[in-house]
Amino acid sequence: MPGFRVVTYIPEIKDVTIADGWAFEWGFFTASFVEASSGKETPIRGKLLRVLKKQADGSWKVAIGMWNT
Repeated sequence: MPGFRVVTYIPEIKDVTIADGWAFEWGFFTASFVEASSGKETPIRGKLLRVLKKQADGSWKVAIGMWNT
């Protein structure tokens, strides 16, 4: 996001399900960011849901990522 810099990001994955080349993971995260205009660091905690697709080389890439605080 323009005007913001992420300082910390700590995911807490609670469950991962893998099926047919797709992985579904959910959990929580703790993070903090700094707003460029004020320089103020703000902590946040939220929920996350990510869908990953297995690539031909065996790696995983995020296809969809959702979060809320």
